[in-house]
Amino acid sequence: MELARMSMLAIRNAPAPSAIVDRAPDLDAQRLLDAQRLAVTYECAALAISEVDAEGRLLRVNEAVSAITGYPRDELLGKCVFDFTFSDDRDSDVESYEHQIAGEQDRYVVEKRLKRKDGRVIWVSVTSSTLRDASGRFLYGIRVMHDITERRRAEHRQKVLIGELNHRVKNTLATVQSIAAQTFRGHRVSRELLRAFEGRLFALSRAHDQLSRQFWETADLRSTIEGVFAPYHMGATQRIRLFGEPVQLTPQAAVAFAMVLHELAANAAKYGALSRPDGAVEVKWNVSNSGLPPRLMMVWQETGGPPVKPPKREGFGRRFVDRAVCRELNGTAELAYDSGGVRCSIEVPLPSS
Repeated sequence: MELARMSMLAIRNAPAPSAIVDRAPDLDAQRLLDAQRLAVTYECAALAISEVDAEGRLLRVNEAVSAITGYPRDELLGKCVFDFTFSDDRDSDVESYEHQIAGEQDRYVVEKRLKRKDGRVIWVSVTSSTLRDASGRFLYGIRVMHDITERRRAEHRQKVLIGELNHRVKNTLATVQSIAAQTFRGHRVSRELLRAFEGRLFALSRAHDQLSRQFWETADLRSTIEGVFAPYHMGATQRIRLFGEPVQLTPQAAVAFAMVLHELAANAAKYGALSRPDGAVEVKWNVSNSGLPPRLMMVWQETGGPPVKPPKREGFGRRFVDRAVCRELNGTAELAYDSGGVRCSIEVPLPSS
């Protein structure tokens, strides 16, 4: 009985058929308003928007497409979108679009050069998406494009300036090396001391090489370590083993680590594990995210070298390690002269991502 009563109430409170019919014009008006809003947005968008068929012919474009290409709308419609692409960049864009039509990818982004009607070549970034029907059949592609010429020019200028900086740094280091050699000549300075000084200059130069590859933004830790060991030519003999996840260092940290590891490697080659054929060095590192900021933990361990004894006095290398890690990187460094070989534990904070 209760169910029947609820059903009667629902029927009694339902809108009359005439009321439903009256709402139909309101729904059509809303749809028309939505279509008009979309059309206005399409035309007024600052980004260039175009619709392209499976052959790459332009079906519809907004005003921004004309502004970027320099062609009026009536000249654009029906033309192949790839005809405006600079010849050297055309094949990769066409290939990506073919993969998109085949359903192998839903969208892709490409940066390419475009030749305007006035003959000027500009750089554009294009995001190409796909519209399909309910059965998955390709209807047309939607390409959103914007001019990135100024950004590309800025990147080129930055690359030129960094190249000039690297050139000047190398020249400066070479000049310092020459001055040192001339200064030491004729004085009671051992050849060993001169080699140590030159080795430190080379370590600094290799650190700069790593940074120049990343436009002086970051340097890869593993590549930095490999650069330190490069003069010893021991990679093929497995005497140097590196274990660790990818880590990007700031310029300051990259230079500091390169110099610290150089001091450890030079000491190992002269007194430690690398001074004997069976000696080896193992470097392990990982990043701890247990707190903020994350911390890089590194352990340098020598094995197979001569018996280790603590030095009678603190040398330059030990002082440099402490100063570079503690003062420059705000970290800690512990150097232990274990019976099995020198062990150095380093912990430094990393910038939070």
